Amino acid sequence: MEIKTITIVGTGNVAWHLGQAFTSAGIKVLHIAGRDVEKAQQLSENFKSSSFGDLNTDMPETDVFLLAVKDDVIRTIAEKVYKPGRILVHCAGAIGADILHMPDNHYGVIWPMQTLIKQNAIDLKETLVAVSASSPELQDALKNLVSKITNRVIKVNDAQRAIMHLSAVWINNYTNHMYDIAYHLLKENDLPMELFFPMMDEHLSKLKTMNPDLLQTGPAIRGDMATLSKHKTMLEKHPDWQQLYDTLSKSILHKYLNK
Repeated sequence: MEIKTITIVGTGNVAWHLGQAFTSAGIKVLHIAGRDVEKAQQLSENFKSSSFGDLNTDMPETDVFLLAVKDDVIRTIAEKVYKPGRILVHCAGAIGADILHMPDNHYGVIWPMQTLIKQNAIDLKETLVAVSASSPELQDALKNLVSKITNRVIKVNDAQRAIMHLSAVWINNYTNHMYDIAYHLLKENDLPMELFFPMMDEHLSKLKTMNPDLLQTGPAIRGDMATLSKHKTMLEKHPDWQQLYDTLSKSILHKYLNK
C-alpha cells in the first residue's frame, strides 16, 4: 500500500503545517474541507489542491482522509467524512485510533509531537511523529508517508501514544508553566530571565546522557525544611504558586527521603 494523495479536513495549525510539508514532499493534496470555506480556499491555493469546500461538500476519493481537527469533534467530523472503504486518520495524541472505527473502513493516527503555529514556519524533519493504525499494513503505509516529511517516525499502539502524550504534558507544558512562574517572580523584582538561560541549557544537555533522578538538586532533596519554609513564605502573595511549590516539594521529599 502506497499513499500518494490525501484530503485534509480542517483549516487550523496542524492542517497548515502537515499540508505544507506533504505538498513539499510531493504528496498531492486533492481537497481541503473545513467549516470556514474561505480558510479552506486559502489552504487550497497554498497547496495547489484540485478543490475545496465545507464539510457538506462532496469530497473526491483519495488515498487518505486526514482529520486535522480538535479532539472533541473528531468523531462528529469522521461520521460526516465516512464512506465504506475510506481510510480515516486523525492527528490527536490523547485520542484512540478506534474513535474512527466504522463498518468496513480502515483508520489510523498521525500525531506530530510538536507545537504547530501557522505564523511559526518550521522544518518538520526533526519532529517526532507517532503513527498507529487498524492494521499492520496501514501502519507501515502511514510510516512510509510520514517518513517523507520527517526523519523521526515511531510506530506505537494507542496505549503507548497516550503515555507519550501524558509525558509530553509533563516535559513541555507543565515545565513551561513553571518557567512562566519564575519569569513573573523575576519580573516583579526587576530581574531578567536571561540570567537563567545558561543553567537551563546545561540541564537540558545533561538530560541527554543522564537519568533525571541523578540530576535532582535543591532544598527538597536535601531535606532542607528551613529553606522550603522560607520559600513558601515568599510566595504568600501567590497562593496558587505556593500550593504548587508545596506539592512538588512533598513529592521530592517522599521520593528521595521518604518524608
